[in-house]
Amino acid sequence: MSKACSFLWSHVSLRINGAAIPCCRIHEFDDVKNAPRIEGGIENALNSEFFENYRKHMLTEDELPEPCKRCTLEEDVGLDSMRLIWNKRWGKYIGTEPKIRYIETSFSSHCNLACRMCNDTYSSKWKLINNPGVKPDLLMEPSKMDYYRNADLSNLDYIKVLGGEPFLTREHDEFLDIITNQSNISNIDLQYHTNGTIFPSQNIIEHWKKYKSVFICFSIDHVGEKNNWLRPGSSWDTLQKTVDRYRELQFEIPNLTLGNNLVVSNVNIWEIDKLIYWLSQHVDMDRSYFDILRGPEHLSISYLTDELKDKVNSIWTEQENRLAQMIPEKSEIVKQFGNAIRMRLAETPDKRYTFDDIAEKEQTLDTYFGQDVRKIYPEFF
Repeated sequence: MSKACSFLWSHVSLRINGAAIPCCRIHEFDDVKNAPRIEGGIENALNSEFFENYRKHMLTEDELPEPCKRCTLEEDVGLDSMRLIWNKRWGKYIGTEPKIRYIETSFSSHCNLACRMCNDTYSSKWKLINNPGVKPDLLMEPSKMDYYRNADLSNLDYIKVLGGEPFLTREHDEFLDIITNQSNISNIDLQYHTNGTIFPSQNIIEHWKKYKSVFICFSIDHVGEKNNWLRPGSSWDTLQKTVDRYRELQFEIPNLTLGNNLVVSNVNIWEIDKLIYWLSQHVDMDRSYFDILRGPEHLSISYLTDELKDKVNSIWTEQENRLAQMIPEKSEIVKQFGNAIRMRLAETPDKRYTFDDIAEKEQTLDTYFGQDVRKIYPEFF
């Protein structure tokens, strides 16, 4: 059997721009321009020639298609890739008739933050900054609720909701009503990615009580003011209070789990042990993930100068040792985290960036939000 991925038989990622693709990781590749559109129907997307070509490649070739190579790179250094993780759940369906078992979706770009690693495709705040005085169009194609009403969701057992910020979206309640009417929600695991500044409505909470499980994945990348700089518009105090409210909600909803998706950049890497320890005290580390930022390039550790990369290597080794003492029970997670960091540091792109370059690139957001990277991170300058 080739290195097949169960996503091609079970999963559709519905992008804000209207594309329906097999996996969120391939959205930046040129091949995606040929992807089916959500308005053509979710089932039609899963059974499209675009998806079928990927399926045939995976069943007949020894290597994954080029857009899927990120999983291969991770597996080569001992990481649990997305392919391996989800094959444990749906690997038995590889080669069978495709069915919609997992939907990843976004209803709107409505967001209250302008995270520095994001852009105006996914954040209405970014769109306001880039187009002052122009009201952003929040309702992207996937917000059309009829696409979900008309799909066969009888095999659905996993949903991931992204944004914008999902708890600001008006269509959210209607979406949950549709899923309740069309699926056995007691068999569905529901996952959200949220910036952690918004607490859901009581109506949403009542829906959650009926699901098999609910997983809240926060997007927290640093502690204190440094997190506020990385995710402009965020308030560390508000974020901590919201996380505490979610933790209290776990007593009311036992099937509610909290985790985090940590985006590693060349800004937070220097003190990332502080955040990892904070996370170990507030969320389930076994349900937390890390993503080594690939772009924008000037914020990626891959594009640091060789001198700065050497410093990152040295400082991360010190952090690993501290974390081994602070949270020894999470040593395997820390080890995988370190493997991913070193894999990315080993890359040798032509472009390289210094901290002065970062300050110049981030000047627009710094001016808009009244921030100054040189004051937030004086140790870099």
